[in-house]
Amino acid sequence: MPNVSQTLLASLNNAISAMALFVPKFLAGAVILLIGIIVASILKRVVVEIFRALKVEAFLHKYGVPEMREEFTWTNVLSEIV
Repeated sequence: MPNVSQTLLASLNNAISAMALFVPKFLAGAVILLIGIIVASILKRVVVEIFRALKVEAFLHKYGVPEMREEFTWTNVLSEIV
């Protein structure tokens, strides 16, 4: 029958090994999230420039789509959706 100290050491070893396995996975997930945010930001800028080149605001104004406040232009709203 194992004594208390062996049981505590085994539990502590299991906890440390579980934490050692978790940290690299957590860091990899954080890096993937950061890369995704950067790619999404670049893609948004590209979409905004495409919408500005196509003059989406003027097209929507021409067909009577109501305008929003200045900080909420249709180009920005549509680029957030994309």
